[in-house]
Amino acid sequence: MAISKIISFCAILLFSITAAHADWILDQEKSNLSYGSIKKNNIGESNHFQ
Repeated sequence: MAISKIISFCAILLFSITAAHADWILDQEKSNLSYGSIKKNNIGESNHFQ
């Protein structure tokens, strides 16, 4: 029962966040995406898309 409540809460949260930012417009000249990841618990790397 507790798992289904957590899943429901996460789904509601996800949909509310998506709806709040639905009017964003991508400017390809000024936009980029950067992220970091950790592999095998000790190898860190950062990547980006432009």
